[in-house]
Amino acid sequence: MIRYKSKRLKIFFLFSILLNIWSCNSTKWLAREQYLLVENKIVMEHSDLKKTDLEPYIQQHPNRKTMGVMFHLHIYNLVDPEKEAIREEKRILKEDKMNARRRSKGKESKHRFKITRWLRSIGERPVIYSNISKTKTIRQMNLFLRNKGYYFADVKDSVLKKNKKITLFYLVNPQEAYRVDTIIYAIEDPAIDTINQQNIKKSFLKKNMPLDVDLLQNERNRIAEIMHNNGYFSFSKEYIFFDIDTSSGTSFVKLTLGIKNPQKKNSPESEDFHYRYRINNLYGYTDYNPKEALALEQAYFQKLDTVATDEMFFLVENGMNYRKNTIIRGLSFGTDSLFRKDNVKNTYKYLSSLQNFKLINIEFDDSPRSNPDSLPNLKYLDCHIKLAPSPRQSLTLELEGSNSSGKYGMASSILYRNRNLIRGAEIFDVKLKWILDNKEGIALRDDKYFNTVDIGVSAGVIIPQFVFPFKAEELNKRYAPKTTLLAAYIHRETSEFSLSTANFAAGYYWKGEHSTIHQVKLIDFFSTRLLNVDSAYFARSLTDGSFEQNFDHIIPAGNYSITFNNQRLNKQQNFIYSKFNIELAGNLVNLYNKKFDNPKKGFGDLFENIFYSIYSNFDEETRNNLVESQVSDFNATGVEYYTLFDRLYYQYIRSDIDFRYYQIMNDRNKIVYRLFLGSIYPYGNESSTPFSRQYYAGGASGVRAWRARTLGPGTLNADSYEELTGETEIPFYNRYGDIKIELNWEYRFKFFPMFESAFFVDAGNVWTWGGWDETAFDSSTFYKELGLGAGLGLRLDFSFFVFRLDVAAKLYDPAYDLGDRWQTWDTFRFPNLAYNFGIGYPF
Repeated sequence: MIRYKSKRLKIFFLFSILLNIWSCNSTKWLAREQYLLVENKIVMEHSDLKKTDLEPYIQQHPNRKTMGVMFHLHIYNLVDPEKEAIREEKRILKEDKMNARRRSKGKESKHRFKITRWLRSIGERPVIYSNISKTKTIRQMNLFLRNKGYYFADVKDSVLKKNKKITLFYLVNPQEAYRVDTIIYAIEDPAIDTINQQNIKKSFLKKNMPLDVDLLQNERNRIAEIMHNNGYFSFSKEYIFFDIDTSSGTSFVKLTLGIKNPQKKNSPESEDFHYRYRINNLYGYTDYNPKEALALEQAYFQKLDTVATDEMFFLVENGMNYRKNTIIRGLSFGTDSLFRKDNVKNTYKYLSSLQNFKLINIEFDDSPRSNPDSLPNLKYLDCHIKLAPSPRQSLTLELEGSNSSGKYGMASSILYRNRNLIRGAEIFDVKLKWILDNKEGIALRDDKYFNTVDIGVSAGVIIPQFVFPFKAEELNKRYAPKTTLLAAYIHRETSEFSLSTANFAAGYYWKGEHSTIHQVKLIDFFSTRLLNVDSAYFARSLTDGSFEQNFDHIIPAGNYSITFNNQRLNKQQNFIYSKFNIELAGNLVNLYNKKFDNPKKGFGDLFENIFYSIYSNFDEETRNNLVESQVSDFNATGVEYYTLFDRLYYQYIRSDIDFRYYQIMNDRNKIVYRLFLGSIYPYGNESSTPFSRQYYAGGASGVRAWRARTLGPGTLNADSYEELTGETEIPFYNRYGDIKIELNWEYRFKFFPMFESAFFVDAGNVWTWGGWDETAFDSSTFYKELGLGAGLGLRLDFSFFVFRLDVAAKLYDPAYDLGDRWQTWDTFRFPNLAYNFGIGYPF
């Protein structure tokens, strides 16, 4: 214990010395009259405003910090600026001569790599305090406060100097703001006045509100949006104006909102009203070629053929490549409908969701159609929907590599895609895949490196509508749904058995309100069949429990998931991602079996085909006798099951939620919080849960201090497993559980343009509902069995993907006895660390 304390003291003193040297480095190259700006502080007297409202107007910011340290400034200061300037003069002279020779030979100029030059380029110059920037900041803050109604605000500054560093204080006294006492509307067009009054409850203008310019601008945008959704195609927010009367002599003002009528063409006079627009003709171009249209102009459109329907005219060059209804059902407007901006947005969303077009343009122009005399303020628009299709067919070859617990695998696949299978914008995929891998718990094939060979084929189709036995036109327009069908088959060959699995799924996918996505699988049917079983494997797998992962079974399930994600791309704001899943299996099949009183099968009857495979080398009579004997022995256990297609089916409920909160501090720093809760509970026909639906802990996207499937369940460790089973090592299939709890915290920060790092803390584990005491979930003690780990990560951001390396150490290990679970410093040594490689962020 004394030895560990001594080590800690040494580390502490070393860290203190380095930190002291590091901190002195920040001002070492400053001139005598220069000061490093280290902090801006806003001190504000009582007000409804927040300090964060004023921060964007600060003109000069300190050097950015990484985990509280000015890392980039220290990098920059590693080089003496005076010596570097002299070196640069000499370098430039040499490089100019070199580049002159290169240009004479037709080569491009280049610069030689120098370590000091590179350090200066990736570092950050010291932010030297500027009195000019401070004055600009005060001016901008005063302007902001005036825009918020604080016309008598006062902003001053105060400077604190210490050790060549400056902390700058902005002293803000907003004083009393102007507030709106009376709101008057002066709208020249009665029709617009009526629409405005119908939507007045959503107005940003309220009595006693501060005279806030931003709120006034929001009100202009709101009214313009309402007009655009009520047929006023040419309405502009420039028609809206505000008049402010401050003559009362108090801090309360009279606010007038006015809406002018448009000016007549070639006349200083105004129109008597704003024109309202309806849709006349719709024109669809389903094979639009933008390059050819730009080159030929009107000649391009004149050569197109016209296909007329009741809803719209299609102009095509080589016949209709899409069924008419594929386009028409996504239109949120039609002939004689009132122009509404939201309808145009919804049509864009639908056409984009088809994933068939590389360019989508919806354009409007004035129609020659005349309006009825009874409606003088009515005009018409023609709509042109121009769609440039993506290539219809594609063929992709994919090569993959994998690494699991130090064992490497490889795979290759061929993917064929058709984006318009039967002219309804259906996306059809066929994939052939071949995998060589090393699975845990399976012996090697002869002397070969890989112990498993998988050959699979899958086919899927996405239909861009609800496929119902009844019409769902309104749902198709509103939610842009998709119907999905998937079928897959995989054949696995190992030295110990052959296995075939089949999967069929059918369901729906659609985008809902409030940033949600819904997915329903009405059918999610999974079947596995064990073939050509080795007798030694069969005997061993029955003993160690691994047989349950492969034996013949069926999962007749259905599931539903909802995903919420309010992230706004290209906006630096906090957001939430959450996904909830629920799955039910076996209920309808069980109800059917009970309803018709179908017979159950014994444990041995379920394995009959496996026994025939084991004894396949015997003559027919001997084989039949051996199989009959084995079936009889297994049936003697008395356990019986309902079956589907003569195979055991599972019955369970499974549900989990993945919740994440992304706190965006700035464009270089963010914190991610994550909570995962999941559980699967068996009932009815089978008392256990299928291996493929259980949970595991650890790995590159979980508790990263443990490798995948090495944490838990519960407090299970090698010693307790040996006492329970007689085996010295815990196989991976006994690392799965029915319950999972996981918590993650990760601080991500960028220190170079392509390089990002992270500090993270993970906690979690899995448990079973019953079984051994070491693995069973106990609500009173489970929190003491959460594995805890922490580590550092390095990420390379290549824009289109992120390459990730995370290194983690165990802090609290539930595999030890209760008093010994907190780990010592030894866990931070390199052999004890866990290394995780991945593509993309862990969450």
